Amino acid sequence: MKGALCVFFGHPTPVLIVASLFATAAWRSSCGALTLADAAVVGTVAAWWMLQEWLVHSQLLHSDIDWFGRQVHDSHHHQPYFHVSIDGPGLVRLASNDS
Repeated sequence: MKGALCVFFGHPTPVLIVASLFATAAWRSSCGALTLADAAVVGTVAAWWMLQEWLVHSQLLHSDIDWFGRQVHDSHHHQPYFHVSIDGPGLVRLASNDS
């Protein structure tokens, strides 16, 4: 597990996500006590995130349409560590170089 975490956090995307979460939590804690509205926002964001991740993954990245994002995503499935592979800034960088 330690090795998987090292590989996972060796990618820039998880580090940026964790940093963003800490920054958001720090900002929110400076705004006063938590309310039910905060819980509703967290629940809504979590539900939306899971839905859009599933839709993008199943409908775009594994679609029959041959497009750049699918090709990059397919390549990470062919790597032995695909279960900790993160498509993030590298995908954006490759896409911007493609144009």
